[in-house]
Amino acid sequence: MKTDTRPILSALPEILKDRCGAFICCASYEERSRCISGAVKDLPFERVVIFAIADIFSGIEDRALEIKSNFSNKTNSEIVLTKTHEPLFTANVVAKSLRRIMDDGINDIFIDITTFTHELLLILLRQINRFKDRLAKVTCLYTSARSYSIGDPDDRKWLSKGCKEIRSVVGFPGLLVPGRPTCLIVLVGFEHERATRTIVEMDPELLLIGKGIPSVEHLTDESHKAPMEFFHNLVQTMVSSRGSVEPFEFSCREPYQTARTILELVTKKPDFNHIIAPLNTKISTVAVALAAMANQKIQVCYAEPETYNFNGYSEPGDKVSIFDLDWDREL
Repeated sequence: MKTDTRPILSALPEILKDRCGAFICCASYEERSRCISGAVKDLPFERVVIFAIADIFSGIEDRALEIKSNFSNKTNSEIVLTKTHEPLFTANVVAKSLRRIMDDGINDIFIDITTFTHELLLILLRQINRFKDRLAKVTCLYTSARSYSIGDPDDRKWLSKGCKEIRSVVGFPGLLVPGRPTCLIVLVGFEHERATRTIVEMDPELLLIGKGIPSVEHLTDESHKAPMEFFHNLVQTMVSSRGSVEPFEFSCREPYQTARTILELVTKKPDFNHIIAPLNTKISTVAVALAAMANQKIQVCYAEPETYNFNGYSEPGDKVSIFDLDWDREL
């Protein structure tokens, strides 16, 4: 399936009807976490795995149970609890859940990447990559958002606030050479506080600030153009006093194109240690995973927020982006 495939949600059962492997998703306070699972609930998946991050949102287990109850195959559906504050524990339970899928002889996986945290999605992709020789197909699905920070003007939109900690993502430690300067690559989205905190904490010798390409072809939704421009400019203003800052553009919708963009940036700066902070769409986070797995010298970091916009994070759209992960594609 091509990345630019964007059918409406109601078309998913017809599109996916000939595949019945494993379905993986992540329960969330966002309504979007129930969109794709609700659309495909009657398909005969051999196994359904619903991740739920236990220490972010108090009602998350109830949300996960709602998703599980919708599927026709409840016997082979499981809820897997993870913990943001314990990434090693999370990586372990993710690995175990995937091993159960492999032990069932399933070689076809769908992932609804929409409401994973950036960190959990990266951990999942790294673990799936370890089983790539046993998988025939891995397909990612992403529900678009009609709007973010519902009802707020562009200059007051927020998805998260504060930043508890900045850490490397399990499975993406990179290979940082002592004595080398640091090049920090930030894919900026709406979450400017996390972006600026990451920049201040890392204090890199070279900062590359990425902006999602503002065009119909590349934005996940045209309505996001103005707020994305606003927050990108805000971050750029905040770091304007720094000596070495270079802008670049990337696609929010095309993971392989964005992965190539990242690898080209890294190649042009061979004398630096490279660290990436993905803070844009989950599709671009997939791109970061692809780039960091292709060049394992790259470290990926995660800025854990203090809180999320639980009540107005997003309004679901009716379109779905669908793309396959081709681990052997040359980047």
